[in-house]
Amino acid sequence: MVILFETRLKMKKISKRLKRIIASLMAIIMAVGMVQVNTEKVDAATTATAGVSSLGSYGSINIGNKTKSATWWKLSVGSKTAFCLDLGYTCHSGNKYEAKESFNWNQNTGGEKRGYYAKIIRWYVNDCNRSKKSYLFSQALIWSVAEGCNSESQLKQVIKDMKSITGYFDSKTANQLYEQIFEPDGAWTASATYWEKTGNSKSYQTLITVDAESVPEYKTLNKSDYYRQRITIMKEDEFGKGLGGIQFTLKASNLDDLYSFYMLDANGTESDKADEDNDTSFEMTGKTRDSGRIAWRMTYKIYASEKVYYTDNQLSKM
Repeated sequence: MVILFETRLKMKKISKRLKRIIASLMAIIMAVGMVQVNTEKVDAATTATAGVSSLGSYGSINIGNKTKSATWWKLSVGSKTAFCLDLGYTCHSGNKYEAKESFNWNQNTGGEKRGYYAKIIRWYVNDCNRSKKSYLFSQALIWSVAEGCNSESQLKQVIKDMKSITGYFDSKTANQLYEQIFEPDGAWTASATYWEKTGNSKSYQTLITVDAESVPEYKTLNKSDYYRQRITIMKEDEFGKGLGGIQFTLKASNLDDLYSFYMLDANGTESDKADEDNDTSFEMTGKTRDSGRIAWRMTYKIYASEKVYYTDNQLSKM
């Protein structure tokens, strides 16, 4: 906060009373400037690359009026683990993200959402050592808070649903997990940073990275694979003869794992890489060849990254 005072009065003409008023105002301004010491603006030039890796397929859960199903993803920005704040939006590996604000939250942090985020992050890092199963639960709970579904009953329902579709934390009840996550004892600090996609950010996820200083030693296991989907349309007349020049449009959304695609139509082959134009969906329009045929093929890349943690004793023996 910068406040500029300009005066043309000579100091010797300022009364003692006016001096006291100015001094009081400056004290108030300084006090206001010290509020929210847990918030820190990040240099706008701080950018990093997003990463998206598959955690596998699980069942569906409902959060507010949205549904999460099929493949679950683990997100990262640079070398830091990240969580999504926008269920239903997209993020691709390789997207550039810019840091916006950093926070140091503790057990006294309030706020409708940030206090909940802090407790979820504390549980993920301190209690669960950043495990895969706790990441899944934390992501679902962060989505619930982001959607405004942060009552005790709503959060317990998310925990119950996650236990059901994953089979994880089967030794604890939903009530026990809720108490561990949202009613922790002792002093702690949860550090995090908000990130937004550079350039066109519409329909792209806002991410939050976990910046806790204590990071366990680990080895990373990476694997990627491709699979392809082909769609062919054959347009014929009532006599079974192919009809050329008939227009068709193929449109797809949710490009999280789409890598590239091409279309073979009357004009030949047209191909493209996914997300080159910062799109969150794509469509290709073409016309059937003389034979009446038009075809599309999409290539998907599934990337999995698992961090395997070790104790100091285990590392010393490697």
